[in-house]
Amino acid sequence: MCLAIRSELSVAPNSGFVSFMSLAVLDNLMGIGAVTLLVYEHIINLDKEIQYVWLRKKTGAAVLYLIIRYMALFTLVILEVISYVVPMSDAVS
Repeated sequence: MCLAIRSELSVAPNSGFVSFMSLAVLDNLMGIGAVTLLVYEHIINLDKEIQYVWLRKKTGAAVLYLIIRYMALFTLVILEVISYVVPMSDAVS
């Protein structure tokens, strides 16, 4: 019986839509994973960042480091928020 159900699902008329939605969910989960890893990295290195960057004289390299470090976090978070807020198109190719 399980084999019959699988064969019916594989030729379902909405299989393109199901495949598209599966990829969309996978994309969202991978994005959340990327944000989680980046936030984790920020947290575990915060003490070193404070010691070596924030408590010392600001140089061009320190400013560049901070811009790159926090711009990446900001960009990833914004992209993930947008991917959940902006509705997907109904068209499936």
